[in-house]
Amino acid sequence: LMFSFILGFYINKSYASPVIDTTQTGSLTIYKYEVADLSEFTTPGTGETETVTTTSTTKPLQGVKFEIYKVGGVSTIQTDSGDPSSYTPSGSAITNGTTNSSGVISFSGLELGRYYVKEVEAPENVSTRTAPFFVDIPMTNTNGTDWIYDVKAYPKNQTVYGSAVLTKVDANTDEKLPGAKFDLHQTELNGTS
Repeated sequence: LMFSFILGFYINKSYASPVIDTTQTGSLTIYKYEVADLSEFTTPGTGETETVTTTSTTKPLQGVKFEIYKVGGVSTIQTDSGDPSSYTPSGSAITNGTTNSSGVISFSGLELGRYYVKEVEAPENVSTRTAPFFVDIPMTNTNGTDWIYDVKAYPKNQTVYGSAVLTKVDANTDEKLPGAKFDLHQTELNGTS
């Protein structure tokens, strides 16, 4: 009997849930990326810092606007609120913001609880927007041993850059000139082509 009690104590101690510090506020930092193929990114987020390798087809995305709605208090954390894509928030967004040139937007001073995050605007080249999602502040770390009050999210957008249609016209008459040939060059941000 004593052995069972001691074993139970150690098992419970190693998996004990930490207590949420309700005197704290939290934050949500969104790191927004554009990618050529969303199927490369299928791992769910953890709320912790992730390493995203930036390449010519995976890079930070500026100009994406998010709205955040408070869904519930601390008692709603880690409960199932259903499918975020079919959820309709009540009331107005408590805050909103747009990603900067590094693809980052941060919301600080958030009360603890559950939030609904919705992408509401994106650049023209975005072909697939990020679906709305729920975020708990705080949320448990991947080991389940502590709470993350400063949550990080890494949503991705699939982008497609359009094609160019060029037509040569006479400068005086605006008539189309058949047989014109064009060379199209891509210029990088650093000015090289």
